Amino acid sequence: MSLIVPETSKNINHAARIIQAGGIIGYLTDTLYGIGCDATNDQAVSKVYDIKYRSEKKPILVLTDKLEKALDIGIFNELAITIAEAFWPGPLTLVLPRAERCPLVEGINMIDDTVSIRIPSRINTLKLIHAAGSPLTAPSANLTGDTPANSSEDVVKTFGKNLELVLDGGQETNSIPSTIVDVTTPTLKIIRKGAINHQDIEKLKN
Repeated sequence: MSLIVPETSKNINHAARIIQAGGIIGYLTDTLYGIGCDATNDQAVSKVYDIKYRSEKKPILVLTDKLEKALDIGIFNELAITIAEAFWPGPLTLVLPRAERCPLVEGINMIDDTVSIRIPSRINTLKLIHAAGSPLTAPSANLTGDTPANSSEDVVKTFGKNLELVLDGGQETNSIPSTIVDVTTPTLKIIRKGAINHQDIEKLKN
């Protein structure tokens, strides 16, 4: 069984070292529990696909902790910058063209040349990303097609020994995922309605 530990500074740093070594953990994002690994580590990302039974045709979103780092991952047009500055940190995922020197492994998205990025608002999640020193994968902690886990215990029940550690962020009562916005072109497109009102986002087009 995976080791469930509280989100102390010591345990967050321990989780970061696991990630740096290519391991996979469970952790609470700003919306749901997710499966985290170093998004620049090809083997780790491949294992995330495997343990979730996730189709390679379904890209994995990543979390980072600063807009400056996000700019190294994706290409931001003027509208994307406006939206990011308005709603980040927060439960908004931006789909962007992949930057020329993007550090993410190609396995993050095997269907096209885009990346999906979010800067979470949750303090302990930001601390984990910062300590790990790399963008983290953040697919929901459930098998494909199942209900997302809303507790560390649920994460362990699903993934067991496939995870080296689960950071216990408490019971997550907000089951609403992030809003996903495609800004690969100057025309904004809402891919998934979620925690942020899509109408508030669309107002920024003007």
